Amino acid sequence: MKYLCERCDRLAEPRGFRRDGGMLVMTCARCGAETRATWVESAAAESAAEPVAAPGTAASPSAAPVSSVARVVPLHAVPPPPSDAGEDPFEVPPGRCPKCVAPRPSSGSSCHQCGLVFANFVAAESEPSPELRAAWTGLIGRWDDMGAHDRTMAAAVARGELAAVGRLYRIRLARQPRDPIATRGRDEVLRRATTTSPLLSSNTPVNTERVKRVLFVVAAMWLAGCVGGLVYWAFLRA
Repeated sequence: MKYLCERCDRLAEPRGFRRDGGMLVMTCARCGAETRATWVESAAAESAAEPVAAPGTAASPSAAPVSSVARVVPLHAVPPPPSDAGEDPFEVPPGRCPKCVAPRPSSGSSCHQCGLVFANFVAAESEPSPELRAAWTGLIGRWDDMGAHDRTMAAAVARGELAAVGRLYRIRLARQPRDPIATRGRDEVLRRATTTSPLLSSNTPVNTERVKRVLFVVAAMWLAGCVGGLVYWAFLRA
C-alpha cells in the first residue's frame, strides 16, 4: 500500500501504522511524518482480533484487543492510471459538463457551475494544445512522479494553459474521485489562479523610461496647477 505523505508530498509506503481512537496513524518511510486517516471497521467481522501493528513487527502484549477485525481503507491510495482501463484521458465522462466537468443536471439546458448552454458547446475550444496533449499522455505513464506533474503544470502556465491543465485534472477526478495526486493538481491550479497576478509577476519586465515619462507629466501638471493657483490668487488680491 502506498499513500500520499502530507509533509513531503510524495508517495511512500508506511514504515509503520497504528490505531489511535477512530483514526489510523501511518508513519512515512521517507520523512517519518505521521498521516492520519479514518479507521473503517469490517462489518462482517465479529470475532476479536489483535490490534494492527507495523509490518514485520509483533503487536504489543499489553495492547487492548479490538472488538472486530479492522479493514484498512487506504485513504490516499492511488488508483491505476486511466490508460489501464482503456479510457481516453481527454474525454469528459458521461453525466458531466463538457466544459468545466461539473456534474451535469438530469434536467436543464445549461451548467449550474459555469453557465454553459450545452447546445452551444464547441469541443474545439476546450481541446488542449498539441504540447499539453503530448505532455499529459506522457504523464499518465508515470502518474506518481510528482516532479513530472510540477514540470507539466509549469510548462502549461508558461503557455497560458493553466485552465486547460486544471480541466484535465478534473476529468481524472471525475473517473477517480479518491485520486490524491489529481486532487493535489487541481488544488495547485486553483492556488496559482487565485494568487498569480500579471501586475505582480516578477517575470514581467518594467519599462523604466515609460514610468519616468508618466511621472514627469504628472509632476508638470501639478506644478502648472500650483502656478495657476498663485496667479489667480494674486489677481484677486490686486
